[in-house]
Amino acid sequence: MKKILNRGGDYQFVPGIGVRQANNLISLCIGYGLEWLAIIDDDPTEGGKESKKKFDEIKDFVFDCDEVKTKEKVFVLQEVVGIENMFTYDDLKLINTTVSKVVDKTKAVGKNRKILFSKIFFEKAEKGEIKKENLSKQALDNFGKAFDFIQIGFSL
Repeated sequence: MKKILNRGGDYQFVPGIGVRQANNLISLCIGYGLEWLAIIDDDPTEGGKESKKKFDEIKDFVFDCDEVKTKEKVFVLQEVVGIENMFTYDDLKLINTTVSKVVDKTKAVGKNRKILFSKIFFEKAEKGEIKKENLSKQALDNFGKAFDFIQIGFSL
């Protein structure tokens, strides 16, 4: 999406493999003196409170309970349960034409196929097979918000 949205900046993405792993990745970044930002989805686990719980943990343990500083480094994708749900069903069909049509895109992709799906998306975007004009306004808006956060957070 960085390429598709034509967003500049010298930064890399590290998949967290679930919101519960965020602390580990943040600790590694801090330990190695790396600049970091975290973007987490609105995870439905335990009644939709897992992301809020993780945000509060980061706020307490990394930022000494300072909510303003936490919000500068941690972005919660409001009402987006699973990054796949940032896309529409038609967007997912660009990656795999046999994807099943269900409301929850995470189920459509398949929990165990998320990494494969993202790899295929990346490869198709790199080759120019998936372009900005192919994607829905919903996907572009959702990812645009995340990249706006990144650009502000890294002062790009």
